[in-house]
Amino acid sequence: MATRWSARALARWIAAVALAGCATIWGPRMVEISPAQLQRALDRQLPVGRTLWGHLEIRLSAAQVSLRPDEQRLSLRLTLELNELVAPRPHRATLSVSHGVRFEPADNTVRLTRARIDAIALDGDERALDQPLTRWAVQAAEQFLDDRVLYTLTGDDLQALQRRGWRPGELHVGASGIVLTLLPVASGG
Repeated sequence: MATRWSARALARWIAAVALAGCATIWGPRMVEISPAQLQRALDRQLPVGRTLWGHLEIRLSAAQVSLRPDEQRLSLRLTLELNELVAPRPHRATLSVSHGVRFEPADNTVRLTRARIDAIALDGDERALDQPLTRWAVQAAEQFLDDRVLYTLTGDDLQALQRRGWRPGELHVGASGIVLTLLPVASGG
């Protein structure tokens, strides 16, 4: 027996299909940068080192990335090697640092911001925060990591977005990666 549709049922079905299509076409668009992509980006940048204040050589390596979406932060666990140049004595620290993230439209980068040292264990001593060397290490790591480029959208990526009528918008830390919301490019002028 053939199914008969009432005009009202048919209208509801057409409206539901149309609304579902609109959500796909005009709904929010997002680009997600996964923890694995973030890890690869950091692995390409590390190890890195420099001399600070003319007497302290630091080297950061071995980053492990984790997401903290409830705080809108990204966590890094790093190995920090310190060497006092005045009286050469190497030190090794494990450093847990959390960061906010921001999108910089001037160069289309995702950057670390608002670095905060969550924990440090210097030479295996987790109570070392009172030591001057540890305070220097914390200051150095914060300076070194703050505003650091984490990820760059390529020119090809941006051109592809613009051809489709989108531009980068807000950035936030989600449960499965850093999410960049795409906004429609304003038409007219």
